[in-house]
This record gives sequence, structure tokens and C-alpha cells, in this order.
Amino acid sequence: MIDIPSRLQTALEGRYRLEGMVGEGGMASVFLAEDLKHERKVAIKVLKPELSAAVGADRFLAEIKTTANLQHAHILPLFDSGDADGLLFYVMPYVADESLRERLEREQQLRVEEAVRIAREVAEALDHAHRHDVIHRDIKPGNILLQDGGALVTDFGIALAVSAGAGGRLTETGLSVGTPQYMSPEQATGDHAVGPGTDVYSLGCALYEMLTGRPPFQGTTVPAVMGRLLADEAVPPRTLRPSTPLNVDAAIRRAIEKIPADRFASAHDFAEALADPSFRHGPTSEEGRPRAGTWRPAALAGWTLAAILGVGFARSVLRPPEPGGVEFLPIDTSEYWTRSAHLDISADGTTLVFRGLGDDDGVARLYVKWPEVRDPVPIPGTTNAYYPAIHPDGERVAFIAEGRLVVADLRGGPDETLTDSARCCPAWADDGSIYVTMAGGTTARVLDGVVERIVEPGPEGEADLWFLPVPGSDGGVVSTQGDPPRLEAISFSTGTRRLLTPGSRPFLLPSGDLLFGTSEGRLMVAGFDPADLSLTGLPTSVMDSVQVAGNESPFFTLSESGTLVYWHEATSGAPVEFVWASRSGEIEPAWPGWIVDVGQADAGWGLSGDGRSLAVKILSDTGADIWIRELAGGPPRRLTTAPGEDRYPRFIRGDEQVSFTTARNGGLDVFVIPADFSGPAEPLLDNEMMFTEAVWSPDGEWLIVRTAGTAGAAGGRDIWGLRPAEDSALIPLVVTGFDESAPSVSSGGNWLTYVSNRTGRQEVFVRPFPETDGPEVQVSGGGGHSPLWSRTGDELFYVSVQGGSAGGRALMVASFEPGASMRVTRRRLFDIPEEIYLSSVTTKYDVAPDDQRFLMARRVAQGGGGNQLVIGRNFVEHVRRQTGR
Repeated sequence: MIDIPSRLQTALEGRYRLEGMVGEGGMASVFLAEDLKHERKVAIKVLKPELSAAVGADRFLAEIKTTANLQHAHILPLFDSGDADGLLFYVMPYVADESLRERLEREQQLRVEEAVRIAREVAEALDHAHRHDVIHRDIKPGNILLQDGGALVTDFGIALAVSAGAGGRLTETGLSVGTPQYMSPEQATGDHAVGPGTDVYSLGCALYEMLTGRPPFQGTTVPAVMGRLLADEAVPPRTLRPSTPLNVDAAIRRAIEKIPADRFASAHDFAEALADPSFRHGPTSEEGRPRAGTWRPAALAGWTLAAILGVGFARSVLRPPEPGGVEFLPIDTSEYWTRSAHLDISADGTTLVFRGLGDDDGVARLYVKWPEVRDPVPIPGTTNAYYPAIHPDGERVAFIAEGRLVVADLRGGPDETLTDSARCCPAWADDGSIYVTMAGGTTARVLDGVVERIVEPGPEGEADLWFLPVPGSDGGVVSTQGDPPRLEAISFSTGTRRLLTPGSRPFLLPSGDLLFGTSEGRLMVAGFDPADLSLTGLPTSVMDSVQVAGNESPFFTLSESGTLVYWHEATSGAPVEFVWASRSGEIEPAWPGWIVDVGQADAGWGLSGDGRSLAVKILSDTGADIWIRELAGGPPRRLTTAPGEDRYPRFIRGDEQVSFTTARNGGLDVFVIPADFSGPAEPLLDNEMMFTEAVWSPDGEWLIVRTAGTAGAAGGRDIWGLRPAEDSALIPLVVTGFDESAPSVSSGGNWLTYVSNRTGRQEVFVRPFPETDGPEVQVSGGGGHSPLWSRTGDELFYVSVQGGSAGGRALMVASFEPGASMRVTRRRLFDIPEEIYLSSVTTKYDVAPDDQRFLMARRVAQGGGGNQLVIGRNFVEHVRRQTGR
């Protein structure tokens, strides 16, 4: 490993004295140093060694000279540059104040006047550079410093020097010039001949974020961001922040036009428009917002989406995967497509069949997309069809229509009805038979006109879906529509079934491993023995943010060649506002106007013991971190900043610390961090087991954790306890052959509640604590989840899935009468509206200190963007990299 500080200090001896690293970015490390000659503090940026090797010293230093003479009040000057023992570096003044990125992380949104002033100062700096033929190429909040309130643009010309010096070798380093959320469409499509309009676009995105709290286009993956910035229309700033002046809204919209010629002619013009109250851009309503229907992604110049997909959709996306590299590319879904699990891809990964809506009549039918044809083609006879399954020969498709199992030729011709009592999910086997879910919920095999039932379904009301016939075995794997859905192995000869793991929609990878989805939007992979129909290891997560249907079926499909197609859950897929719900169900916002993305999977939050603070996981362009917001007011503050996903925060020890589970060390461990921002996070429980949830007993003595993985003794969701102050040994609390989750300890510390599927569905149970060997009492009936004890007594709140006045969800409260039978009394508090965000696996609400209100999250529909259909080529290689096998 290269010791950069020692090597740099030796090479710069007598000129600079290093005092320590103060930052690290994608391209360079930043060191604070003393300029010995001039007796001043400076910042020395050192290119990453792999980037230095790709760039080359001579070319880098030649290019950077063009930026050294830029002299402007809002440009951070370049003092020095050079080659220090093979390390390329450049020296700038050290600015002790914060960057715009740090300011936004702390406050999220700036005052309109301040945001406009900063943007105008940056625009004038850009205009000065542009008139000297220098394009920045990487304008973003992290490259805008705030010194005494004024803006200073840093790293001017560095992106140009790096890209020019590295040339085509830049991609070999794994690095790129530009940041996706602020990258112009021409940068995203690989056009190296960018001009001033590129910087204008990026500055428009930065001002957009200063006003609204988010960039115009977001995504949890680079392809998702790029797909949206090329194909989507940004939500006007005034829609998200009505106080934005009309001219500022118009100026931003013009600055971020897709086509460079439609933007401002210069950065100076952008600055002038921001100061001109009369400036307008494009068709607007009286409120200054674009009229609906004035623009469609399909109306863009053809180079935009086609460029990111290669030379066209047909030739770049639907093609056989090439060896080696992994690609995840967005697919144009501006027409025809509907977001659903009703899609399939051919064995060779070149043909897609999906359910869509035609522009001519709006009727749902199946469409086929061939690589040699530009537009999807409707398949005759597939009106109101569902669940397409392409035959291995790529010429026929099976589907469900009006209760019938039908097979049709993809290119036209007569179709054939095989049975008129089918329900779901046909799957082809090697011998030409089709496995399908019948009307009664059981799986049947259909061959040569004969329908043979395989095995009876699971518990009453739970249908078998997505049967996977396993070659070389005596059966297959089926997804059972439970709560949560689960995978079971079925034997043809004995008719028996055996639980494998929670999950849905199984596929066999070419490697022989089992791929499946979860109700939390993840794709999991586990080793699989086809002869024994059993898992040979714990499942590993290989992808998240896959959209999930109401029946918890993930929207994805896989070809035999290893091409994945899935609907990606947008970064704004879980935008919520926090609300207070009274015991009678009256709802009011906790922080009016505060909308955050808590993430579709592993969202979590908790109130402090005094009820004055909220700790919550929030997704942003910097990752998934824990934030704290005070109930009394003030902006949210980011508590954790390290790489890796942090989740499920809980206040502990008199609200002095916050615990959370995290994937930052590769597994799922429990960390703690001071709640007053006074120190870093430290590991509390680092174990080979993976811990998804971590909650505390009210006295802070017990840490209760819930594991992740397969159900049962082999490593499913089980509940363990730990007394950190006394011992590091984990104590099994509820470890069974079933699935347990959502633990909570009563205020008196004598009862433990949790959710278990031991009855065949999820129900709420209570046991004595900490000695959990006592009698188990079932609290809910007909299905229940999300139990949470009151803070001042032994009331137990939970969600009943059948407790509402119309059979929907309801918040229930249970009380207990002591005695041998522990009699339970239940009553309904209020029906839970559909837009309230809940989970059947984890408890996603909290109770106020007086037990009279509940802090819940209400989903918020937001315009702009949307979920993205993505194709993943060489997905098997992606799995290998994620799992190491």
C-alpha cells in the first residue's frame, strides 16, 4: 500500500510541511500544509496514484497551466503544481470555512436570497473562465467553498486536465469526470467537446438543490440518475418550493434544458436572468409553472437516450451479453410500458415480452420487443393478458388471460388454450410442459392437454406462485403467497413441501445458485443443491431497490444467459412526511413541508426518550445515513457520514447515544454514536451473524437484536439479547424454526413482544422477559404486525391487518390481566389510512412519551422522475463480484 503522506512530504521537503489529511474525494486526497516560504496555510491536493499513472505528469502539468492565470474574486487561485516522486499535486489557498455541500447537508435548503447570490457569484466566476476558454466540467456543491459568506469555485480546470491527460485510459481507473446528479446530458452521453453550456447546466442543478433540498434528478445507481437526466423532465423548483420567484424558477429551467443550444448563451446571461424579475422562459401558467403536456421525453432530440444506450435501443440493449464487463442500462419506457411483474426475457437475453397499454385504445395487452425492430409490437390475442413466459425456443409465449392458460406465437398465428382454470405465473420446463398456479392456488403441470396437480397449497388462503422446476431433481421450488412470502421445496413423488427461506419468484442462475426477491425490494442469492432441493449457505444480498408489488412480488425476470430485467425503485420511491396521529386517528404534520426519502428497504426511525428528537435513516446522493431533527424546530443534521448503509436508529442511555445497524464493515453490525455530534461511531456488536434490527430495553441494559437470513435454525429471522455492560455473549431469546421479527420490551422490562409466522401467518406474540422460556401468548388474531409497547405502562400497540372498519389495517391496543392464562383485551384505536407507510417485518412508527400520539410516516406523491426499467447484462458476473463465488 502506498504511503502517500510520507512520500509526498519527502518529495516536498523544504517547500511545504504537511500537517495532516483533511479530506478525500473521488480523484484526489487533500492535505493541510504550511507553505514554508510564504508562511501561510495551503491545501495540497494529490491525485489518486492510479489516476496519476493514467494521466501522465507532462500532459497534466501542461493542461493545468491554462488555469493558473485565472484571476477572479470568486475563483480559488492555483498557487503551485508539480510531480512529487510520481504523485501529481496542485496547491491552493486553505479555506477553513465550509463548502456548499457541507452547508446543504446541515441545512438542506438555503434562503432564496442567499441561494441566488451564491449562484450569481459562481456564474460570474464561470463567465470569466469561459472567456479564457476554460470549462470547469465538474461544478457541484462540493466544489463551491463559502468564505465569509462569499462563493469560491475550486478545482477550476482540474477536470479538464485530468480528462485531457488520461484520455481514453480514464475509464481504466474506475473513475470519471463529473458527478451524475450535476452532469449535463452531453457529459452523460460521453461527448468530450463540451462548452460553457455544460457548466451552466451544472450550476442550474446546484441552485435547484439550494432551493429545493435535492438535485433535479436522483437515483441510487449511476445508470438510474443518467437515465432520468436524459429522459425525464425536472419538477419546476416552484412546485417544490412555492416561494421561489418566477424569474428564478424560469432561469433554472432554462439552465437545465436538455439541449445545450436551448440554455443561456453564457453564464453571465444566467446571472442576469436571476437578477431580472421580468425574466420568463417557456410556456407558463399564471403561477409560473409549465403547463401540463407542454413537453414529453419522447420529444427530445434522438441523440440523448440513444447515446447512453449505445447506437440505439435495439442494437445496444437487447443483444447477447459480451464476456467480462457488467452493464446496468435504463430502458426507454416513455410509451407502452406499465410498471408490473408481467414481463419476461428470452433465454438468450435478446427478446422482451411485457404487459403494456397501447396509445391507440389504452387497452392492456402483451407486447414483444425484438432487437431488430425499433418499437414494441403487440402480440395478437393477448388482450388483458398477464404473466408472460417465453418458451426456451424464443418463438412462443405462455400467458394467463381471463382465467385461461394460453400459448401464442410471438410473430402471430393461432393461439391455444391449455386450461381454463389457471390463475398465475406459467413456467416452462425442459420437456415442454408448463407449470402454472391453478384457480384454487395449487400448482399444476400441463403437458399434451393433461393437467396434473402437483401438491396441495400451504395454509388456507395462501396460493403457490412462481413455481421453478429444477432440472435433475424430484421437484422444484415454489413461492408461497404468505406474509411475508416464502420459498418452499416441493417433492413430486411424495407431495411434501419444506420451507427454504422467506422470499419470492425464484430463478436458477447459470452457476446453479438460487436467485430470489424479498418483500423489502432486494435480490438475494444462496447456494443451492438441486438434488436435495436445499440451500447450501445463507442468502447474500446482491441488489436492492427493486420495485415490489402489493402482493410483495418483486418486479424482475432473468434469462438463462444471465441477463436481468427489473423495475428499479426510484430514489424518491419512498418520499414521506412525518405526521402525528392521535388515538382517535386525527392526523397532522409534524414538520409541515419537510419531505425526505427514507428508502424502500430498511427504512427506520425512532423518537428520543423525552420525545424532543427524531433519529431517522435518510437516503441522499451521499448514501444512506442517520439524521437527527428536533421536534421544536431547526434544520435536520446528518449524524453519520461514513460509507455504507446505516439504518434503524434508536436513542439509548438517556438519549446520549444513538445505536444503528450498518453494512459499513461488509456485514450487518450494531454501532453506537454520540447523539450530540461530539464523536465518531464505534462498533458495539460485530458478529458473524447479520443483525438487521437493534432495539433496547427501557432501562438501557438489554440490547435486543433480530438476525437476517433464511428462516429456521439455519439462520432465519430470530431474536437474540445482549447485556453490553456485563457480557459480550449473545443470549437466544426467541430462536425457533419459524420467522420472528419486530421485537419490543415493555416499559417495566418484564415482557417481550415480537411477530412470528408460527401459525402460518404473521401474528403478534408476548413472552416473559428476560426469562423467555415462560408461556407464549398470542395477542393478535387474523394477522398482525408492528408491535410496540407504551412508554408509561403495559399497553401494547400493534397493527391488525383485518381490524379496520372495511377490513383494512387498524392500530390496535391490547392490555393484559395477570394470572395463569394472562387474559388479553383488545380494542381498535383507529383505521390506518392507505398512505401511511408501514411494514409487515419492522415497526415503522413510534409513540410519544405520553402515549397519546403516534409518529408515523405518510407517503407523498411527487412529480418528476419515476421508477426506471433497467436491463442488467452479465448479471451473473455482478453476482460473482458481490458474493465472491
